[in-house]
Amino acid sequence: MKTPFRATVAVVLALILITVGVFAWSVSARREHYGMTSEGHHHHLTGSTIIFVNNWLEKGALPLGFTMIENPDSVEFTDMKDRVIYDSYPPGCILEMYLIARLTFRTSVDYAFVESVNLLNQLAIALLLVGLVWHIARRRLGLGIAASFCLALIPAGMQIFLPAPYYFFQNVYFSDGSVLLW
Repeated sequence: MKTPFRATVAVVLALILITVGVFAWSVSARREHYGMTSEGHHHHLTGSTIIFVNNWLEKGALPLGFTMIENPDSVEFTDMKDRVIYDSYPPGCILEMYLIARLTFRTSVDYAFVESVNLLNQLAIALLLVGLVWHIARRRLGLGIAASFCLALIPAGMQIFLPAPYYFFQNVYFSDGSVLLW
């Protein structure tokens, strides 16, 4: 039996609202540590992102050749060959952060900005997983609306509350984590 269009829309909206609500609750639970860093625990990766993006914002990504430069332009480092270039990952890993900073007219980024963008990535991935499981359950497996609804919420809960995503999406942003959504 085919489900009426209005019922499907209502369930999909409910899935979105529940996912956003649960995500908002998780952000509230993590707020004590929002916008701050600590020593160790991979926070240097987020710090590197901030350094690289701020260099691009200050000097321009194109004049810097889209390189991720560790050292600022200064008396000590007179030209590009004296400055340390991070070459373990391609510079595309910070492109998202740079583009969002430019689109929001920022002249520099800080830890809270990077953390906010990363948390939005977590929400986007959770919503993408909800939609994917919903689609597979309804279209591919032919499950009913209630079963599909329940199955679709499982990956959202996992993406938001499993220990690794819960910690890393708030506190760490660099290379591997930057491409998860894409």
